[in-house]
Amino acid sequence: MKVAHFSRFAPNLSGQYGTVKDLIKAEREQGIDARLIAVTSSPGVEFTHAKIYTDEWLTTEKMEWAEEADVLVRHVLVPQKYMYSGKQPKVMCLHGRPENSFLLGVYTPNDVYRTIYSERDVWDSFVSFWDEHIFHWSRLLDKSKLHYVPAMCDLEKFRPEGPKRDFGENSGSPNIVIVDQWREDTTPYNVLHAALLFQEKYCPTAKVHVYGIRKNDAVMNMTKWLDEGGGFGDRKGTISKMVETYRAADMVVTPHVIATRVIREAMACGTPIVAGGDCPYTQYGADPRNIIAYADEIKRLWDDIQAKKPHTESECLVAKAANLFNLEQTGVAMKKVLESAVANHKPESKEYAERLESSRAARRRAKKAELKQLQKGMVKQHFAAANMPTGGGQG
Repeated sequence: MKVAHFSRFAPNLSGQYGTVKDLIKAEREQGIDARLIAVTSSPGVEFTHAKIYTDEWLTTEKMEWAEEADVLVRHVLVPQKYMYSGKQPKVMCLHGRPENSFLLGVYTPNDVYRTIYSERDVWDSFVSFWDEHIFHWSRLLDKSKLHYVPAMCDLEKFRPEGPKRDFGENSGSPNIVIVDQWREDTTPYNVLHAALLFQEKYCPTAKVHVYGIRKNDAVMNMTKWLDEGGGFGDRKGTISKMVETYRAADMVVTPHVIATRVIREAMACGTPIVAGGDCPYTQYGADPRNIIAYADEIKRLWDDIQAKKPHTESECLVAKAANLFNLEQTGVAMKKVLESAVANHKPESKEYAERLESSRAARRRAKKAELKQLQKGMVKQHFAAANMPTGGGQG
């Protein structure tokens, strides 16, 4: 089976891209000829075919390769010539958190929720990598088309063994790392303050390292101002070898409760995690909005690390990641989705043709509304940020 994945090419910039890359590897391990076609978009432009790129073992394909594919998989977008041809079955991967997808339409012209709904009849299958999101999407989409495929991590790349980042003069004890994206529904704002509170209240030797900050944006300014009071180590944008930072960190703190890219990668590297309350992937967590309780959880983890509690040790965390996030279970589940999409696709039926035409009309209306908002100048800067190669902050 040949499978064409359409996504942005964004190494080190996007959790979504990392997930796409891992998914392709998982499919290949199941004997599927899975390849990536790199695309990009900009306001008012449907799509642009990006160049041919290489990232480690993955080299992208020319757009024409999609003609040979048995299945098309959308991560960012699929050109209309393929979307509405009806020739091949199509699968949409729902990378964004449902609430964030909705809020993009509230705060920006990039109404992802409307787009997903208006195109729902085009797709033979939908995939969510988070079981927690299945109900949300089931109220918007046809339940019979909706599938859960477990989120994954390339455990050969993300592992404790290997080079570690040298924090240099910015090193602390502990070194606390924050690397989540800043999104409409969830940001690291509160966990950042909780980490600084931990440093101020309990452990003056701690350093808080923040990554993924865009230059000259509000987050950069905020961390600069907060650093006047001390407590920060690194304050950086994109770095090329995040795996080395996970290995060097004493802990990673995150506001999330689902298996985001950060949680999966950190655990695979054997790094303990403090997460949002009731996160099933760690014993340490609190509602980030309660920074006092969250700071206490950071202290509890640090105390347990120093006491060498077994569940904080690298070997335990790596074994847990291998059980939860291995490529094999993802590949097996995705293969079933692809095979089902092929088996149930009926492009010659009148019903399918009518659904395509209805969806095309709905898409035209959605794009018209989006452009109207853009022309009004609605949060133009935010719209530019929303079109960066990101994955809704989770991958």
